[in-house]
Amino acid sequence: PRRWVVPLAWLCALLLMQTVFTLLVVDGDGPCLLERWLPFLASLPKLVGIRGVMCWSTFRYDALRLISFAADVTDAEAEPHFASFLAYQLYPPLAPAGPVICYADFAQQLSSPRPWPRRVVAKYLLQLGALLCLIEASMYVLYFPAWLGPQTSREGLLALPPWMLFGGIHWILQFEWLSLTAVWRVTRGVALVDGIEAPEDMLGTLCFPGSFKEVWRLWHASLNLWSVRYIYRPLGGRLRAWLAVPATFLFVAFWHDVRGFGDRPFWYVWAVLNSAFMLLESKALGRTRTHRLPVALVAMLAASSVLALVVANMPALMYRNSFSIIWAIIFREGSAALMVTLALVFGAGAVFSASSPELHAEEAGKRLAP
Repeated sequence: PRRWVVPLAWLCALLLMQTVFTLLVVDGDGPCLLERWLPFLASLPKLVGIRGVMCWSTFRYDALRLISFAADVTDAEAEPHFASFLAYQLYPPLAPAGPVICYADFAQQLSSPRPWPRRVVAKYLLQLGALLCLIEASMYVLYFPAWLGPQTSREGLLALPPWMLFGGIHWILQFEWLSLTAVWRVTRGVALVDGIEAPEDMLGTLCFPGSFKEVWRLWHASLNLWSVRYIYRPLGGRLRAWLAVPATFLFVAFWHDVRGFGDRPFWYVWAVLNSAFMLLESKALGRTRTHRLPVALVAMLAASSVLALVVANMPALMYRNSFSIIWAIIFREGSAALMVTLALVFGAGAVFSASSPELHAEEAGKRLAP
């Protein structure tokens, strides 16, 4: 029966991800688990052995495409053509690292291309070049990404005052945003030159997020759209947020894992924290738009969102050092002054963003739209 196609696709994708991550993914310079069991595989030429051209960890994107194909074909949103499926799985610009595009959209663009004007594509690529120059320049000025990480000693972290520690972690988040934006825009730019439009992955900066939910609409937006379409809505969406939100984040945690389920336990802590903050914020705000709240509440929400963003993503950035850093930021001497500064700086930024004419024009357009 057709109703079993999507569950079976999910089961196959999860089992394949677990098998590939466990047996074939190399963490560091050592051999993978299968090469340890069969040493002769490691001596084979690269293109003949199991290493191949790309790392096996990119299979996580193949799993997303497999689920998208099964779901879109089952829902009659696209035709099950084998050639289209093969092109979808192996399309070179997007295959290794995304952005993630659903099968129905990809198949439609194959049959009815909608290429961007050359001038627009050229402008996009020039902006990408400027972004790459900005990343390079930042590494000569701000050194946090070079030494602040999971390998940093606990003593070295606790020697920093709260404001410097928070600033360092916040800059690492910004640097991750810059780096991943560059990676995903390179692949998306190549696809645009070829006439395929994939979703933009980084839709805005994380400097002044209006809410915690807004962060995940901006960060890796194509994966967010995929998760909403194939996990969140099928599990009930808002009506069963208590199930849909944790399931979405737990899958994303497993998707980021390196050598199978549980290999990076701090990713699952990340999933629990993000689920908790998302559900708390949704319960508190409901469907209220942040720019319609009083100014004081907008400022408080923005400051809380930035702090929650840092706390929730700490396990994915710092691993075992996460809880020491959270304690050092929130509960040490000088933490109260840091919290007040956060409220003033990020609150003011969110207030200005919420009162921007562009936002109100966009809302007016939505209200007037048929």
